[in-house]
Amino acid sequence: MSLARFQRTALVLTVAAATVGAMVLWIRTRSAAPRESHGSALHELGPPQPQFVTPEVEPKPVSYGLEISATADEIIIGLDFNLPDRRLTARRPRPRGAYSVKVTDASGKTLERCKGGLVFENAIHDLAHVRAKYALEPELGARVFANHASRVAEFTVVDNTQVDGVTYRGVVTDGVPPSVTVVKYDRYFYDTLLSVELFAKLALGCSALSRDH
Repeated sequence: MSLARFQRTALVLTVAAATVGAMVLWIRTRSAAPRESHGSALHELGPPQPQFVTPEVEPKPVSYGLEISATADEIIIGLDFNLPDRRLTARRPRPRGAYSVKVTDASGKTLERCKGGLVFENAIHDLAHVRAKYALEPELGARVFANHASRVAEFTVVDNTQVDGVTYRGVVTDGVPPSVTVVKYDRYFYDTLLSVELFAKLALGCSALSRDH
């Protein structure tokens, strides 16, 4: 092989080796560099989104008499009981004390005041411990309330903790015999062991609630 040809071959091999080395360096550099997320599914989604979980349906009472509301008597200090045409508010300064009852009309005008007697004590105890007979399907429960809208009562037992009490709605149905249907959280409907007479006494106001029997 002539000297000139040998030199040309050596030059070609040198250039090829340099090219391969440059490509290897480029590949290593790309692998070490932070990867761009443009065009990826993660980039398209943006920041993490909150996950919304549909609440599970509350199970039906497993036994007759299941308590669906429970406020200890020793912490109760009041009751709010509202009908479409009047509102009953009862408070006492401390648990175990006497209740002062006030009844107002829908505009807020005071109709009567009195001290709650034993009849009222029993009424608020029953509302603080509502017991179910059985659960109603939501569609049926909503229909019961729609059919008796003019007499739906809303009640909240007030205690001396800093937590807001749960507000329930109840209505006396026209069944035979009539019963009291209660809805909790506006989604869980129960036919209950609350007495129809209890709701009647609360609607009468002081003439019934100030008595001891």
